[in-house]
Amino acid sequence: MNYASDVAAYFGYLGDQRDGLSWLDVRRGDVTAYFQWRRTDATVIRRGAIQRGVSASTIVRNRAALMSLYGYAADHDAVSSNPVPTGNINVTRGQVLADVNWLTRRAYQRWRSEALLGVGAARAESMVMRDRNAAYADLLYSSGMRRSEAAGLLLVEVPTAQITSRLFKGRVPGALSKNSPERGRIFYLGREVLATINEYVSQMRVLDEAAGLASGVYEEVPNALIVQRVSRRNGLATKVTVDDTESGETVQFNLDELDWSHRARTFGLDSEGRRRPLALWLGQHGRPLQPTSWNDVFSEASDRMAASSRVSHGSLQIDDDDSIYVHPHMLRHSFALHVFALSAMMSLRQQDRVSQAGLRSLIEEGNIWLRVQNLLGHKNLQVTRDHYLAPVLALEWDWFLAATEQAPTQLDEALALIAQSDERVIDSPIGVGS
Repeated sequence: MNYASDVAAYFGYLGDQRDGLSWLDVRRGDVTAYFQWRRTDATVIRRGAIQRGVSASTIVRNRAALMSLYGYAADHDAVSSNPVPTGNINVTRGQVLADVNWLTRRAYQRWRSEALLGVGAARAESMVMRDRNAAYADLLYSSGMRRSEAAGLLLVEVPTAQITSRLFKGRVPGALSKNSPERGRIFYLGREVLATINEYVSQMRVLDEAAGLASGVYEEVPNALIVQRVSRRNGLATKVTVDDTESGETVQFNLDELDWSHRARTFGLDSEGRRRPLALWLGQHGRPLQPTSWNDVFSEASDRMAASSRVSHGSLQIDDDDSIYVHPHMLRHSFALHVFALSAMMSLRQQDRVSQAGLRSLIEEGNIWLRVQNLLGHKNLQVTRDHYLAPVLALEWDWFLAATEQAPTQLDEALALIAQSDERVIDSPIGVGS
């Protein structure tokens, strides 16, 4: 009976969230996306109360149900293979650990160039959407933010506080942050990434907003929050004073209190008194883009890359596929590996001689793990070590000794050493524009 309800929930997801995708046509990435949605975004009723997401133990049972369903289908030739991934469940996300991969910087650049920005014959989306998608992916890869954290940002929360000539500071609001609902956390962006986001806002986003203005969808929102004033502290937006059109009152909100449902109906007024959305990322017809929509964006981009990167072997019916499949949370893992490797290399270069005892002190007492933990916003350091930096745990000392002996001068070379030792780390010798 439990399995029947699990399968029913899965079919409901395919119908409501994936536009009626047939359960016989799904791919492995589709099933993984379902687990992620079920864990964090699904609305369920538990003991008479509505809650978002289910427990990790429920995800384990969900996967067992789907594994049995597709196993039966495969045995009867309804599907060619079982698309349900195997592996342990990450209790913090409901993610399948075996499906978690890490990208080196140049692998990410290749995926960004070919999957998100590359021009192909079967591209349904506009250049507006491509630039938006690349800016969003850059934000995830460069800040380590979760999908929902980056997806819920408002225009007034785009970083403006410059702390060095190359680095800007922003803030993940508490209502979007999984582990810091009271106070949020700080994130950092380089000048180039911020410029990509600002270019989208000033150019491509304007076109989507114009479509929304022309259709009148913004004026139709009945419970809109009209922002009159933004309060900042040390350059970071902290509070907004709004006119609540539902209650008719003027109230002040701490940005940490505004979740996605509030942010999707938050507007500013232009000089003509028309509503303009403050949500950073806009979708079709200028509407704020749902956080779960980014799973589809990444999946479709990876599928396009796969379709264009296969190389045939003459008359043989064999294709070489070196395409890269990416989901949003994968960029958070990649950010963690990038920060760890960069921090370790900087520390190593300050030492004349490195011993194993010195390496242990460097990592365990030098707070490199703690640095990554703080940037990711984890409560538990062990979560950072076990789930986000697993490749480093497996080859920690060997890699550092090799890095010291070979003295790699570039971070790409250092990450390539990790990729050679762990197949879950995806590297690519092909850079942007190749």
